[in-house]
Amino acid sequence: MIEVRNLSFQYSRETKVLDGISFSAEEGQFISLLGPNGAGKSTLMKCMLGLMRSYSGEILIDGINIRTLTPRALAKKIAYIPQSADSVFNYTVEEVVLMGTTPHASGILGPGKKEKAAAGEALQNLGIRKLQDRSFMNISGGERQLVLIARALAQKADILLMDEPTANLDYGNQVQVLEGVKKLVRNGYTIIQSTHNPDQAFLYSDQLMALNHGKIIAFGSPEEMITDRLIHELYGIDAVVETLYNGRIRVSIPKSVLREDEHEQ
Repeated sequence: MIEVRNLSFQYSRETKVLDGISFSAEEGQFISLLGPNGAGKSTLMKCMLGLMRSYSGEILIDGINIRTLTPRALAKKIAYIPQSADSVFNYTVEEVVLMGTTPHASGILGPGKKEKAAAGEALQNLGIRKLQDRSFMNISGGERQLVLIARALAQKADILLMDEPTANLDYGNQVQVLEGVKKLVRNGYTIIQSTHNPDQAFLYSDQLMALNHGKIIAFGSPEEMITDRLIHELYGIDAVVETLYNGRIRVSIPKSVLREDEHEQ
């Protein structure tokens, strides 16, 4: 479990990037963090990862204030998955995943049987064990994103923070990655992803947290939170949120598109 209490952060004397943020994420919960560019999503994640320390408020993991943890100890509890990753070296998939075992390695010795077993288990959990000997740079975008998630799993952290994990992927790869994420949630991982896609948040998330101007403006089930008003408040567009298939799917349609359709008719 991770809990954020009254978290505020600002760069030098600028306006607060985060202003009194409070929320908690339970074990086995998938939270989507929705908000426009500059809303504070990335800054919030950096604070939760211990990369930015000059915040006020508290961040607790399993009741422990992260300020009391060493970077190594914190890395055993929380892991980060970026949007994408490039490499100047021709690492294999297995070698990339092994990098996640660093917090558990001892001394200057390279990865041993225990670390390789952890990497293999992470690849197996995501159904990509067959890729372990392939070059990381020669696999598809969706497969590459799954490898980055596997690297985080090999870190043996139970809380995963994902920064727009499907931002650079085609539709098929987006589904592949999100199905893999949901499988992890079912296995007890706590996952927080930032996204710009409200429809995706509705389909896959347990909870939605909307952030704007450094403040939480909505928090709750996607079914209740995703509304015409919220889309306008976050992105400044007039939209109609439609519910399809007996409430199982919700889509946000810009009103400008609907007006064009009416004009054509």
